[in-house]
Amino acid sequence: MRKRSKKFILYLGAIALVFGAGIWGIWRYSQSRTSRATPTANSPTENRSNSSPAPSDRVVSTPSANASPSTLGDEAGVATVSFGLAATLTGATWTVNDLAITPDGRRVFASDYASIRSWQLGANCFENRSCTATEQFEIPALWIYSLAMHPNGELLASGTWKEIKLWNLVSGDLLGSIPAHLDAVTTLAISPDGRMLISGSNDATLEVRNLQELTEAIAIDRDTSPLQTVEAHSEGINALAIAADGRTLVSGSSDGTLKVWDFNAYAASPLRLRHTLAGHENDVRSVAIAPDGERLASGSLDKTIGIWNLKTGRLLSTDDPDLGTVLAVAISPDGELLVSGGGDRRIKIWDLKSGKLLQTLTGHSGSVKYLIFSEDSQLLLSGSEDKTIRVWRRQG
Repeated sequence: MRKRSKKFILYLGAIALVFGAGIWGIWRYSQSRTSRATPTANSPTENRSNSSPAPSDRVVSTPSANASPSTLGDEAGVATVSFGLAATLTGATWTVNDLAITPDGRRVFASDYASIRSWQLGANCFENRSCTATEQFEIPALWIYSLAMHPNGELLASGTWKEIKLWNLVSGDLLGSIPAHLDAVTTLAISPDGRMLISGSNDATLEVRNLQELTEAIAIDRDTSPLQTVEAHSEGINALAIAADGRTLVSGSSDGTLKVWDFNAYAASPLRLRHTLAGHENDVRSVAIAPDGERLASGSLDKTIGIWNLKTGRLLSTDDPDLGTVLAVAISPDGELLVSGGGDRRIKIWDLKSGKLLQTLTGHSGSVKYLIFSEDSQLLLSGSEDKTIRVWRRQG
């Protein structure tokens, strides 16, 4: 009997030991998850990018030792505005993947993977509260991933599979096709002065071209190779944004990081790495820079929005717990508003300075893929998987 009792006690002890080790392991795992999700000055955020084009400039962003990131919605708002639905644009045959609007706000262009379509935002469109596409560009390629509008409103760039196409919007003609990257051209940006074209790809690289030289080279069938190719990230690049002064470029990637680049259009190699911002735990899908060049917004599949100090690289604030996956962010040209959209089909409008949620817009029946403001900040356009574009008018 004593033997059995002793064996039973030993058996219970072994169970307790295993159970205790399991609890300790779970606690250690949860602590490591917390430390990655909320970096501190003493525990730098892990940078998941293996590419280091400029190691001496590499900075992994962490919040200040004296201030942790606030949460969107913590403070009282400054802006008192609201948006109402002004029109619904129809005619897209697939998901609306990217949007562009002319500087005068009169023409809208959308890529729906299979085509580029355009709409006229005239009086009839707003009176009827809906309008259909008036023009479709014939494209000898199935997938159109990205668009970028020239500041003069007369040139449109589109990104397809290993190719960039340039369109004359006055005539509607294709100016030419440029071989680019080793994979899909997923994002495009044109500098504010119209001189430079920057492209990002699923091949994780950035390519920089002089747009004026490019159009001349196309006309006489000359070499259209990029001025600079940068191995920018360890995974595909999903988003680009360029500051209003043209001196800063930001790239967002599926590796979960953002890269902040010094951009000098007159240098032989225009891009030079300034910061690497690590704080998201999943793909960065969208980025936007405030017009004063001080703040950067990023949206991610980790269901968060990051607000960063663009100069220091510090994370200033982060998500609302009610967010779904964030596929699109945009900042109004007047610098007052941040908008976000994504997998929950809603559009959220925030006061950029305070982070207060001002309004939630509903109506799309599919994920919101892209958001863009008109230059006067009076119109907000949202493109969706439901094959529609909604035009929202500012009411305050």
